[in-house]
Amino acid sequence: MRRNLCAVKRTTLERVTAGAGAEVPRAMETMYEEIVTKLIQLSSHVGTAVAYALEAYDELAQGCSISRFDREQREPLTALSAKLKRRHASRIARAAAEIEAQRMAWRDSHELLSWLMFRRGQEGLAAGERLARFEEFSLSPKLLGSREAIVRRLGAPLTAAVEAHDRFMLANRWREGDDETTRLEQASWGLLSYQPPLVLRVEQLRQRYDALERSDADRSQRVGVFRELVDAFADQLAWSLDGAPSATSTPVL
Repeated sequence: MRRNLCAVKRTTLERVTAGAGAEVPRAMETMYEEIVTKLIQLSSHVGTAVAYALEAYDELAQGCSISRFDREQREPLTALSAKLKRRHASRIARAAAEIEAQRMAWRDSHELLSWLMFRRGQEGLAAGERLARFEEFSLSPKLLGSREAIVRRLGAPLTAAVEAHDRFMLANRWREGDDETTRLEQASWGLLSYQPPLVLRVEQLRQRYDALERSDADRSQRVGVFRELVDAFADQLAWSLDGAPSATSTPVL
C-alpha cells in the first residue's frame, strides 16, 4: 500500500514532466483521488496519525510528493480537495480528505512565502513591496488556519513535522545560501522557534542540505547529509506520534 502511494506520485510526476499537455489536469486529479483513497485504506489499518507519519517518511526517503509539482500543476487539485471533503461519510475518510485539503492549501502558502521572505537585496523586490504582497495574499491567516485544522486531526507535534516536510519538498521554493549572515539568522531563528533539540536537528539538516544543493557540492556530501536527514526525520515522526489525539492513533480494522 505504501509502495503504491509513492508509485502513483512518481509515475504522474514523470508523465507531467514529459509534457502531457492538455492531459495534465486529468492526470493530476486521478492521482489525487487515488492518493486520498490509499491514505484512507492505510489509516484504516494503522490509524490516521501513523498513516501520515509513514507517508511523510516515504515521501522524503523516496522523493515522491505532491510538493514536487509546480503550483500551476497542483491548481486543479484545490477544487477537487474541497469536493472530496464533502463526498466521504466515514470519520476516517473525512479526516483524510480534510488533511489533504489543508496540505494543498499550505503548500501554496509556503511556496509564496519562501519567495517573499528570503529574496533580500534583489532589485525590484524591496522589503516594503514584499510585505505588501504578504498582507495582500493573507498568508498569515491562511497558514495558521490550515495548521489549526490539521492540529485537531493529528496533534501539534505531528502537524509541525508534516508541514515542515511539505515545505521542504516543494520543488519551486527559494533556497538559502551558506554565507555568514544566513547561517547566523538560521541559527538564531532555530533557537527562537522554541522547538525541542530533536526537531531543531531536522531543520538544521534541511538547511545544510539546501546550502549544499545551491552550491553544487559533491554528490557524496549531499547523499551523506540526506541520509542523516532521513534518519533524523524518522526520529521526529516517532516522537511526534506521542502527541497525536488518541482517536487518530487507533486503527479501525
